[in-house]
Amino acid sequence: MIKSMIITDVDFWKPKNKYAKRLSSVTSFLIKHSHLSIILVGNKQVSTKTDSLPKSADILFLDNDILSDKEKNIASIKRLLEFDDYKICIIGHIYLSYFLQSIPEKVISILNAHEILSKKNPANSKNQYERLNFTLSKNTEYKVHELFTYVMFICKNDYENILHDNQEKILLIAHPGSLRRHVIKEDAKIIGFTGSASFTNIYSISWFLDKVWAKIPEDKSITLNIYGEICKHIPTALIKGKNVILRGDHDNMLEVYSEIDIAINPRMVDPDFSIKNIEILANGIPLITTTIASIDLEKGVESAFLIADKEIDFCDLIIKLINDYKARKVLSINAHEFINNNFDENMCFKELKEILIS
Repeated sequence: MIKSMIITDVDFWKPKNKYAKRLSSVTSFLIKHSHLSIILVGNKQVSTKTDSLPKSADILFLDNDILSDKEKNIASIKRLLEFDDYKICIIGHIYLSYFLQSIPEKVISILNAHEILSKKNPANSKNQYERLNFTLSKNTEYKVHELFTYVMFICKNDYENILHDNQEKILLIAHPGSLRRHVIKEDAKIIGFTGSASFTNIYSISWFLDKVWAKIPEDKSITLNIYGEICKHIPTALIKGKNVILRGDHDNMLEVYSEIDIAINPRMVDPDFSIKNIEILANGIPLITTTIASIDLEKGVESAFLIADKEIDFCDLIIKLINDYKARKVLSINAHEFINNNFDENMCFKELKEILIS
């Protein structure tokens, strides 16, 4: 059987941010089409070595620091790859690119790039890379890309922006949606927002609470449930006495989506492909989001989900959906159809599968 490997420091089995969710989907795909070895780098707690990890993959823990123990990490993976017949090795993020020194020429190396990091506002990436003190110039990023056999991006804009430099090695691997069905309740009571503690999420939900939620009429008797690590970072003044419940971390997202009647993703900064929106739509939850959170999802605007870029539009759409069960039902049906037609796993991972079986 074809053998593949992923090297990462991300707790992908706990999908609390977009990087973990992305890696979880790649892992799930590789398990179906190869014998997968997962190398988890960094000092993981004993509690992470649990039943939540994939049963059908080999798991190797490198309990070394990802920065100070580079030489140890390289030597460990080099020994493993030299004495086994792996077809591909995926590096989970660009700051782990030093592992290229351990990959033999016969093994196809793939960088899971996520995005073009050098084009992002440093403030937007601060939480993700603060521990690593990680910054990257455009020139350096492109030079690192050249070292890999392939580099895969999730967003079409990033793919097209970098495509002209080396077309053959750049892959567009969109994020697939896993369809789930939930009851669309006639009486809508719960507005839901899920998020990690990223700058983008904190800024956006703060804007929503201040500019939109404060203007929703109290007679609508609705509650805003907020889920995830972001709950620890929301200013108290924005939620006091405003029918807002901070639900905290939730490992079971199916339970979260079964509670939500209307989902919001009011991203106001950092235009990007939204894995969160893919997940919401795959669960058939009526969604109100923004234009910059809808990159690569444009085909679904107005049919599978609704767009609001101004506070008054957000207010109006929330009230409309609260009052219109039929409209929510139609959005739910269309959301499933949109994901099935555009973000099916086989469709998203087609290029990666071709490389794997070639």
